[in-house]
Amino acid sequence: MHNIVHLFFKSSERFPERLAIIERDRSISYKDLEVQIAQTAAYFREKGIQPGDSVFVFVPMSIDLYRITLALFSIGAVAVFLDEWVSLKRLKLCCEIAECKAFIAAPKIRFLGWFILVIRRIPIHLSMRQKDMRAHKLQILDVEQDAPALITFTTGSVGTPKAAVRSHDFLNIQFEALQALLNNGNKCEMIMLPIVLLLNLASGKTSVLPDFKFSKPISFDAAKIWKQMEKHGVTGLVASPYYLTELAKYKSTLQTKHALHTIVSGGSAIFPKDAELVLHAFPKSQFTIVYGSTEAEPIAHCDARDLLHHRDVLGVFVGVIDSNIQVRILPFGATVPPTCNDVEFQEKCSLEREVGEILVSGNHVLHSYLRATEIFEKNKIIVGDTIWHRTGDAGYLLPNDALFLMGRAHQIFACNDVWIYPFVAEKLLREKAGVQLGTILQKQNQLALVYQADKEVDAAVFQEIFPHIAFAKIIRLKKIPVDPRHRSKIEYAKLSRIAW
Repeated sequence: MHNIVHLFFKSSERFPERLAIIERDRSISYKDLEVQIAQTAAYFREKGIQPGDSVFVFVPMSIDLYRITLALFSIGAVAVFLDEWVSLKRLKLCCEIAECKAFIAAPKIRFLGWFILVIRRIPIHLSMRQKDMRAHKLQILDVEQDAPALITFTTGSVGTPKAAVRSHDFLNIQFEALQALLNNGNKCEMIMLPIVLLLNLASGKTSVLPDFKFSKPISFDAAKIWKQMEKHGVTGLVASPYYLTELAKYKSTLQTKHALHTIVSGGSAIFPKDAELVLHAFPKSQFTIVYGSTEAEPIAHCDARDLLHHRDVLGVFVGVIDSNIQVRILPFGATVPPTCNDVEFQEKCSLEREVGEILVSGNHVLHSYLRATEIFEKNKIIVGDTIWHRTGDAGYLLPNDALFLMGRAHQIFACNDVWIYPFVAEKLLREKAGVQLGTILQKQNQLALVYQADKEVDAAVFQEIFPHIAFAKIIRLKKIPVDPRHRSKIEYAKLSRIAW
């Protein structure tokens, strides 16, 4: 059976009494979750949701989110996800792209939706709580392997957000690819990356949701979360670097026997200084760093200790290429048509150690976007029967398939015959100047160094780090704007407006 829900069904058969998800003061076993999925699926059918229908799910990360999502999968409908922090402008854009038949949200959001034209136009509005209590048996529709299951949107930091379509078969393949990294013997893990919890449900693990609002990362209280982890006996943690470092800072102030067996970092790159902080707080943990993107997860991975081993190498080490994927580097200035033959493609790709855009192909690399021919042509290269994805990241490879990240390709620029890598500058400023955040910006062939620190840093320190760069301005800010999703990536467009 291709339907991805079949994996959850097998977990429910094997571990009916095991807790599937713990959320604050709520929890649910695999057996009870299966019954609630069946009841929710029956409610959706009754309201007219049919196989292939897209349903806009605007529900916080919770038991309800996974109950609703798996119910939609089970009847062959397509779950369309948006992040909780989404702006009104982005919400409208994504609604126009997805063309959903139904909308599911909490009562307050459903009420507000009536004042937003694109949401009001969605034909069916559904309750996130309602279920058909008469249903008790989960009925799983057998779908075609390429039937869409999940639509998520890229951040849209450059242009219109891309609607990435994952089929049931793709989710199965991605599950297999990630199993090697996530199948670590833990039975109870705290999960802060939504897609990973779906994988945990397929593995029969207990997943604990952290007690804070994902829409407001600043509300993350490390002391509160640590107590929650101790209470439930959490032995594994999957999170983005911001949350890992906040927990590590708090853990370093404690004397406690509670420890984590495994830590997985994902969602954004982690710098050596932060990895060192986490390892210091959790010295006996197996700490794995995963590099990937919306369209390809994982691309590479490494042990955090290997990252520290490579901390003085140019760029940020993100690991060795995953065995299920292929990577090529397209040098800056090289052009490849949207369709070309293998000889032409290989000739254009770089030699080892040459910096360029990271291209990936493989079974767990997404091949399509929703209603976006132009976006497909900009982001994909067809070489014979293989589709290569342009990640938009810059990097280079070593002979042993070690991949080093140099930042987003569109942020790299040349000034006075010197290549400037703002992402690498971020790493160097944190490593060598001891600042909290910092980078290099350009305007009209002038360079500005911007940093966040509690006190002024002597300009001579910056000159020592960047001996061949003359800065027109050096600016200290109290806060450098970062992305609302992971609080790990500098928002360069906003920062540029502030600095100049």
